[in-house]
Amino acid sequence: MLKNNLVDYKKYFEDGPETELRAQHNEARRVTFLNGEMVGNTWSDYSGISARVRRGGVYGFASMGDDSEEAIRKILAEASSNARTLSRFAGPGKGPLPPLESGRRELVDSAGTVPQS
Repeated sequence: MLKNNLVDYKKYFEDGPETELRAQHNEARRVTFLNGEMVGNTWSDYSGISARVRRGGVYGFASMGDDSEEAIRKILAEASSNARTLSRFAGPGKGPLPPLESGRRELVDSAGTVPQS
């Protein structure tokens, strides 16, 4: 199960390249009525993790529909490997990106309802 703070997984980042680690959690609910009678009620809940690594001006990306610590290690290694492979074919490298804001952002508890017409 994914920890609340992704900074705990920074220990798996490679030294040198710029690395982004993102978590996602999606929920979907659907209730169906026919002639005023409920005929369907479904709910789905899924999560995953993705990583993007920038090396030599190119990005390597990997994702998985699992948010375990083992999955995080695997996708970070895969994204780093993809970036290394692509950087060999990209030609002269580019410099580092400007620093980005880091920190924690809380998840949105509920999404707004789309108006029905």
